[in-house]
Order: sequence, then structure tokens, then C-alpha cells
Amino acid sequence: MDRIRTLLLARTHVVVMDPDLVSQAATAPARGGDVEDLEDELAQLGFVLSLDLAVTLRRLPHDALRDLRGWICDTLATGTQRPNVPLAHGAPGSSVLLRRMQTWLATRGDQPCPWCGDEKDVGALDPCGHLACHACWNDASYAACPVCHRRVAREPFANVEASTKVTRSRGQLTVLHLGLDLMGMVKERFSRLVARPSPLSAEDRAEIEAVIDEVGDKALGWLPPRIVVRESMAIAVARLVRVGPDHDATLRELGAHLATATDVLRVACVLLGGDPGLAPSRLCSISRGLRRALLGTLERLPADELVEDMVRHRALWKRVGEKLHPFELARTLPKVALAFSVVRGTNLAAATFGPKVRELGVRLPSVYVEDDRAKPIAWAGPIEDALRAGNPRAALARLTHRPVELLRRADHLVRTAQVRQHDALQTLVKAVELAAMKGPPALLFTVAAHASRRGRPSPRRVFFPDGDVLRAWSLPDFRTPLRGDAIAVMVGAIRRQLVLRAETKRQFPRAIIDRALVDLVVPMTDRTVSRTRQVWPRGSEVALPDGPGTRISLVAGRELRDRVDLAIELFDVYWRHVATVRSDERAIAMHLEQLAQGGARHAVVALSNPCTLLLTRASLGVTSEPDARSPLTFSLRGRSRLVVPLTIDLAERRLRWLDIQLDDRDALREVGGYRAALAHVGRDYADLIGTHAKPTMWDVACIHAASRANTIYIRERDGSFTIYRHRDNENKLVRLGRLMSGGADDGRLATIPPADAPTWFALLRGMPLPRGSAGYALDVRGLPSSGVDLRAAGDLVAMLLPKS
Repeated sequence: MDRIRTLLLARTHVVVMDPDLVSQAATAPARGGDVEDLEDELAQLGFVLSLDLAVTLRRLPHDALRDLRGWICDTLATGTQRPNVPLAHGAPGSSVLLRRMQTWLATRGDQPCPWCGDEKDVGALDPCGHLACHACWNDASYAACPVCHRRVAREPFANVEASTKVTRSRGQLTVLHLGLDLMGMVKERFSRLVARPSPLSAEDRAEIEAVIDEVGDKALGWLPPRIVVRESMAIAVARLVRVGPDHDATLRELGAHLATATDVLRVACVLLGGDPGLAPSRLCSISRGLRRALLGTLERLPADELVEDMVRHRALWKRVGEKLHPFELARTLPKVALAFSVVRGTNLAAATFGPKVRELGVRLPSVYVEDDRAKPIAWAGPIEDALRAGNPRAALARLTHRPVELLRRADHLVRTAQVRQHDALQTLVKAVELAAMKGPPALLFTVAAHASRRGRPSPRRVFFPDGDVLRAWSLPDFRTPLRGDAIAVMVGAIRRQLVLRAETKRQFPRAIIDRALVDLVVPMTDRTVSRTRQVWPRGSEVALPDGPGTRISLVAGRELRDRVDLAIELFDVYWRHVATVRSDERAIAMHLEQLAQGGARHAVVALSNPCTLLLTRASLGVTSEPDARSPLTFSLRGRSRLVVPLTIDLAERRLRWLDIQLDDRDALREVGGYRAALAHVGRDYADLIGTHAKPTMWDVACIHAASRANTIYIRERDGSFTIYRHRDNENKLVRLGRLMSGGADDGRLATIPPADAPTWFALLRGMPLPRGSAGYALDVRGLPSSGVDLRAAGDLVAMLLPKS
């Protein structure tokens, strides 16, 4: 269990100790310097012991404390940048810890109190240096420090001088807590991570796999009955199958989580060393026992669904089949043999198992045999035929059984009915309303945002095949605009369902949301929350800082700065190249009016290098010139030779965050070279983002705030606040309409009145909030370091899943 204890310490900052060791500890605190040395070493790393942990450590035997000290410091020092914490100038007799803590308090006065855990104005006791907030100290009459029993001075808190401060750190201490119930903590975290309604980060996946490796089959009982994210399911199930003594029995026990062939495919990809998200990756081999267990799981699925599901991922199933060898067991697993024959296009006349597979295929309505080969009948074929014939009613009859597919085709159904079958329009809109009751929230937000913009044609439709930005193709928008009443009914039905789901979540007395969230598109696959990086969603559009000029600078380590080439390519209104701007100082200043007078309309920022660039610790800063006001920071990520992080519309003063990585030199040559590629990317994304048909964080925030808060404060772009109170007998959907339309507010305020009540928030930039608050922030600076439930953007969307 040492691996799990180390993992919990690194991720949760909890020191899990053996209860027997703690119960056998001495009753009197040790007077040696071991604990003081540990506290000083932790202070140099940015940590402080909680009250119960500090008292417990002082009662441990010397050998146990020595081992514990090495383990704690080695774990916390791994993978983090060590801050520079010099000793403050102290009075004679002052402890080293006191001088170290004075440096931290001089850097930032509000620190977490090791006694109560609240972040507030704390002080360091004189002369021992242990921290306590004034409220905790004044609640009792102490003559000595309750941690080390050292008598304190008449003025208990030492003075803090601002001359010495911490560097290479944001100045925030982190409290280490004491834990005793190891298995209880592990079970709670494991169940919560697996059931989390957003994809796992790399650290979360490593934790889940480590727990399963340590506890084995016991983790089977820890799985929740429903795992929303299928990638998380695949990671957990694959690990359980691998460590289980009987692979087939484990898969049978987990059969409720493997309802489709795609679920089995995800598990197979993980076992083969691939990606649970079904992205292209290299696959390795597995044992015969695992192969048979996976093929047996496929055989237990209905044959029709098995074939249809495998055809959907035909290319990947071919590669997985090379590792599973399904035809070795064709006689005992005929459904699997048939499905792989369809996927591979196997010649049944030449196969020994051909007659049996042919007999089974003839009986299935989703398969037909032609020229000795089994071929699939597409489920969506009749739908496409009906829509081409102008008969949306016939298409609806088949789509009714699959609400998700109906929602995806809602636009096509409605516009076909408007032109070819007027009397079916009301039926179709009602069907969309019913399908919304079972639709996943990400799709509902997407359909609502798309439908709300379909009242008029788009200037240009852009498509990226398989996400390839250099092979995009476009065409004019010839689609018939949707009628206003149809749009109102569909969007209203979707919002009603989202509100009904959101109001079942935790309620708050108030909510604070940023108007500027309208610039952020919803990152559906956001995996984690970072307190050090601002990860802007791709496709977001934001106004440039005010000022005649703009400065773009690369913030990175010296090694990366020396290798990368930062350039800005300028194009005119027709996306013809005008000029190139470069700088050797890794920063470029542009005077927008002068560039516009020179014929430039668009600016494309590019980072390039002959070698592959690792950008995980780099960012771009955008500030106004000449006073460097309103800085914007964009964190870079990934690894590539050519990165297009952003483009700028010089006339409209709008910045578009793209975060595109181009690594295929052949593709660059095919589109005409480096500058032509940048022009293609810039124009395609300008047209795509310009439709404003993607859901934004403003849409998500309004749903949550209107459904879960009594009073709503909207922070406007000028810093003032608009109030929306809950009115008597007001329906939450009506209140949502007021909120999203921007009208019928309940007043304006310069600042929000102070309150201790927990607050739901969705902010572009953090701000001080009461303990117990929960929500989302793009830039977490300004939020309390503890006591706030910070969620990723994807979590806010996934919280609105329907009840199954």
C-alpha cells in the first residue's frame, strides 16, 4: 500500500499513517529537532503541517519519524518547481521556522490556517513560528503553542517585514493533513474518479490503475453501477481484467458495463496498449486467455447490434482483429466470425467456416451475402432515402427509436418538412422536443446553439474531414433557413430539459457569472482543472486589449525561447500575403492602425522550428501597447514543428484562439507551402467561428445560475454588476430567458455586497469567494486556495446528464 500512500500524498496532500503506529505513540511531545527540521524543509517546499498532523508527528518514535520525514519530503519535491524561500531577518532567539514563515507572510498575508483550514489573515507565533489565524488563537487562552508547547511572547504574533519575499512561487502555502483510514479514502476517490462525468486526465488514469494493481479484485465492488464516460469505463475494466485470475469470469461479472461492441473495442484497445478514445495508436499483442475472453464477450451481444456497431469502426476493428485472431474460434463463436467477416470482407467460399457464417448471415436483417462476401445493410440508409425523396415522416419513423440520432438530424428533418411536407412540421418539432428528454447535454447545447443561428444562411460552410485543418473544404450555404417558430420551439424545449436537470443539483443563495464568458466556446473534452495554466478552449474569440498597439510575447524557458521562431504573417482582406513581422527578442509589437493603412486585415501568429517543439510549459502573452494593460495569457500545449496559436482581425480588433499544430510537411506542400497553409487555416477558422453557432460557456453558466441560485450577479465587462433576482411566481425558464436576453434586470451595482453564503460561480478571472462555493474559472488567480469546489468546464456540462 506504500504506492497508494505516496500517490495520495502527492495528489491530495494527505499523510495517511498506520492507526496502530499512531495509537502507540507517546503522550508527551518529543523535544528533539527532528520535527523542526521537517517543518523547515516543508516550508522550503511550500507546505505546512496541519494542527493534528503536527501534534501526531511529535509523539512518534525517532526511527519512524526519520523514515516518515524522508518519504514526505521526497514525494512532495518530485515533479514540482522548488520555490526560493530565504530566511527573514529575525530577532535573537527566533527559530528558523519563524524566519521562514515571516518570508511567506511577507509575500502573501492571506494563508490557510493549519488549525481551522480557512484561508485568512494568519500570523506566526513568536518564537516557534507555527501559524495560526487570529480567530483560532483568540478563541482560547493559550500561554504556549499547542503544537510544540513552547511559551509564546507577550505579543504572540511576530511582526512581518516586507523586505524578504518568496520567489519562483505564487506565494501560497499548502496544508498537509492527517489521514488514518487508507482503504476508506482510496475507495471514495476511486469511485468518484470512475463516476466523474468528464474524461480522466493522465494523472487520474494513473491513480485508478495504481489502485486496481494494489487492491486487486476488491475494486470490482467499488465500481459505480453507471459509468458515464466510456473511456473511464474502459480504463477501469481493462485493468481489472488484466489483474484478475480468471479473465472470462471478470468480463462476465462486468457485463453490465459492456453493452455494445464499441465498449468492448475500447477495453480491447486499452489491453492492447492503445487509446480508450479510439484514436489511432500502436497496438501490441496480448495473451491467448485475454483474446478468448474478449471474443467471448462479443459473442454474448445480439448479432444485429454487433455487426452494425463493428462496421461503425471498421478500420480500427480490422487492426484489433489482427491481434485477437477471431477466426481461430469461428466454429464456437459464429457471431464474432460473421461480424469480422463483414468488417474484413472475407471470401466465405475460401473459408472453412464459410457455410456456417453464410447460414447465420442470411437470417439477419442487417446482413446480406453477395459474391461470397457478407456485407452490411446500413441502418441509416432508409433515412437518407426518405429525406432525398422529401418524406421526413418516413425518416422520423426510423429515427424515433434513437433519440440521439434524431437530435443530430433535427435541422435536416425540419428544413425538409418546410419545403416538401408542410403538414409534418409540427410532428417533427414535437419529436425533437421528446428526444431532448433523453439527449446528452453536450449534444443539447450544440443543437440549441446551432438552431438559434439557422434563421439565416451562413456566408460559408466549412468542413474538416477527420479533423484535418489543411484538407478542409467549403461550399456556400444553400440550406433553407429554419422558420422562427420552429427554432423557438426546439431551442425552448432543449433549454427546458437542461433547466429541469440542473435544478436537481445543489442550490445556492447566489451566483456570480461573467458576461465575457460569451467569448469562450464550451470545451466538451476538458479533462482537468489547473491552478497554474489558463487553457483557453479552441475556437474562442476575445477582444484585444484597448490601446493603439498590441504586443505578443512568448513566455517559456530559455532553451525553448532560443530554438523557436516567433513570426506574424499579415494578409489582406482577401487573404493574400502582405508582409512578415519577426523579432529576435521573442516579442513582437504591432501598431494596428499603421498595419491597416498598409493593407493588412488579418494577422496569423506562428511558432516554428525544424525540430519538434514541446510546448507544455510555454504560453503566449498579449498586452496593449505602450502601457502593457489588460494582459491576456494563453497556455500552449502539445508537441509540433509548426504551431498556429492565434489569429487577429485587425479591423474588428478580435483575437481568435486556434491552438493548431501542423506536423505534416507533405500536407504543407500540397496546399502551396507555409504561407498558403496559414492563409487556409486563418480563413477557414474565421468563417467557422464567425457563424457563432457553437455553444459558449455563457450558455452553460446561464443554465446553472438560473436553475440553482436565488440571486444572480452578472459581472459586466466594465467591472460593474447586473442583478437578476428571483421574482414572485417566476418560472425558472422565464428567468433564464431574462438572463440570456440581457433585459428586464433588477438593477446595477458597482460592487457586490459582502456575504458568507456559498456562491455558485462561472468566471473568466477569479475573485474572492466564501468558503463552500463551487463553480468554474478560466483564470483561477484570485480564488481562495482551499474551501472552493473548482470544476472543469466539461464537468459543468456533464452534470446535466439525464437520469437513466
